[in-house]
Amino acid sequence: ADLRPLAEYLNDNGNGYFVYGILLPQHGTKIEDMLESDWKKWVLYSAEKFDKLQKLYDKVSIIGFSMGGNIALCIAASHKVHKVVCIGTPILIKNKLYFIAEFLSMFKKYTYWKKSQPATVEITYDYKTGYGGMPVKSLGELRNITIATFNRLKRIKQPLLVVQGLKDKTVHGRSPYIIFDRSKSVYKELLLVETAGHNVIKSAERQKLFTECQKFLSKSI
Repeated sequence: ADLRPLAEYLNDNGNGYFVYGILLPQHGTKIEDMLESDWKKWVLYSAEKFDKLQKLYDKVSIIGFSMGGNIALCIAASHKVHKVVCIGTPILIKNKLYFIAEFLSMFKKYTYWKKSQPATVEITYDYKTGYGGMPVKSLGELRNITIATFNRLKRIKQPLLVVQGLKDKTVHGRSPYIIFDRSKSVYKELLLVETAGHNVIKSAERQKLFTECQKFLSKSI
């Protein structure tokens, strides 16, 4: 749901791209379902959707936000993805508690997001974009997929656009540079968005992201 504004822009203004958004297992239902989180199942499910699209289209690119960027990179490491865009994708997380999430989950089942007022220049959604928190166990799955992503980066050879908000309080600032430097893509771009936090897609500089993403996808590489 967070990617919807970018998806609509690419479909409406970006040369009429066909955009397909997937709903991952345990998402879009109830928070209790996330207790069954398994990053491998998420990657497998996404890869199956990619394979179906590849049968219909000659070139299929993947755009992923946050953990979705990890899924995109994992798929690109083993599939013939045309291009990859990863936005706010973690390799390192600022909150060090996620290193012991699996242990903490024995004592605390859920963690909830702190409520904050959106900046006046940000997009506010009129639809639900996620749960109000997540199982602590799922933080362990996040850690596992960041490790899996890191181990696969040298297998990434597709054209790559890495996007990072410089005011991101979730993803460590080294993450985009690790992705950019370790990937083996011959052509790659790094877009740093100065005023954006974790969700660049709804930030004040979202138009910059939309435009650069369209340019990247349209380039003959």
